[in-house]
Amino acid sequence: MGIVSSLCGLVYSQEGIINISHLEKKIIDKSAYDELWMKRCEEMQKKLETKRRK
Repeated sequence: MGIVSSLCGLVYSQEGIINISHLEKKIIDKSAYDELWMKRCEEMQKKLETKRRK
């Protein structure tokens, strides 16, 4: 399993997504996806920077 697969698995489990039916009400349009994805990436980057400073 690669690092991306592991990260995706972690993100899914944090969101309570453990099977495909959990995605049923999470379908969004591309612009909303892009916005949410960038927000998630920015938050992860901030957490990583904070950890590196310690």
